[in-house]
Amino acid sequence: MMAAFHVFAALLALICLSFLRPVLGQDPAGAAAAGLTPCTSSAICVAHYSANTNCAPDGYCGDTGAACASTANCWDRCGSDGICGGAGAACNTDDNDDYSSFKCFSGYTCTGTFIKDGRKASMTGICVWSGPTGSQRKRRSDMPPPGGMLGRPLCESLMETACMENGRSVCTDLRSDFMNCGGCGNDCGEVEGADVVGCVRGKCAVDTCRTGWTLRGSACIRTGAKVQLQNNRIGVRTNPLL
Repeated sequence: MMAAFHVFAALLALICLSFLRPVLGQDPAGAAAAGLTPCTSSAICVAHYSANTNCAPDGYCGDTGAACASTANCWDRCGSDGICGGAGAACNTDDNDDYSSFKCFSGYTCTGTFIKDGRKASMTGICVWSGPTGSQRKRRSDMPPPGGMLGRPLCESLMETACMENGRSVCTDLRSDFMNCGGCGNDCGEVEGADVVGCVRGKCAVDTCRTGWTLRGSACIRTGAKVQLQNNRIGVRTNPLL
């Protein structure tokens, strides 16, 4: 009995590691070899580079997975979802650890026709989320609730949560659902002053603010002043595409 318990515990640990792997992102050794600055917080990146340059999940400034306001805050390209190497970011390699090219964040795939030729290649690829699509993330559960759990439908994916919408339960991914970002009912469309906003890892990430508002971190502040564009490029290499 004890041996069976240890086998079960080992299998459970492997399953947990498989879920953690995508969160960890790229291989930190690749980032270090490329010359990216290590960080433990975004404050280090802001002090070393510029405002809106954030610490990526792998512990390096501006690497894929870091929140960004523009491409100037990324080693690669800033996606339309406010993530370096995220959705909509231009790319020219399907290798998430290729630091010599423009890559996508772990969990995203570079799609389209492109020639892999380092940072001199024409970037005709686009990073797209390789997980569930929007229509798949938010759907009514097809699994009927077991006895004693009426009103609490099970979700097919362990990464989904049942939220009530229009009187019905829907299974959704709180990490990326625009209307249930980080919690049921947390609508990113209600962020005051935001023009372009998305749900990134369970938080509403503002990309741009409306006229008369200024982006400060992840919030729009009413100022009436124009937002000053960041012209700094992080990293030490020359990028002929900019």
